[in-house]
Amino acid sequence: MLRSKFERKTFKLLIGGILQAMLAVCRGITMINLLEAIMIFCWGLSWPISIHKSYISRTAKGKSIVFEVFILIGYICGIIRKSLQVSQGIALDWIFILGFVFYFINMTAVIIDMCLWVRNHHLDIMRQKDM
Repeated sequence: MLRSKFERKTFKLLIGGILQAMLAVCRGITMINLLEAIMIFCWGLSWPISIHKSYISRTAKGKSIVFEVFILIGYICGIIRKSLQVSQGIALDWIFILGFVFYFINMTAVIIDMCLWVRNHHLDIMRQKDM
């Protein structure tokens, strides 16, 4: 918690400086596309971890296929949105294209994780039959 007036002013200056630096770096890049690409990239960081856990654990317990279906639907909607923007002639910059690519990479990772869920669910059923 920022207690003193000095700490609050320093924090505001720091945040303001960071935002100004981001804007300076992103000249020519639409901030909306930049924020979307960062969001999708951050989401994408979690999928390799989830895939590795699914592969190693060999169980579907603790995983929800319904959750992954909703995530997949969200990525499909994002791809459709990007496609509509292209068809409407919205100016494309490299960060827009990068975000578009991240949607496909993340969607592929979700599909892989869903396939692992199916495999693991089948293994769970086989283990239950053996007991």
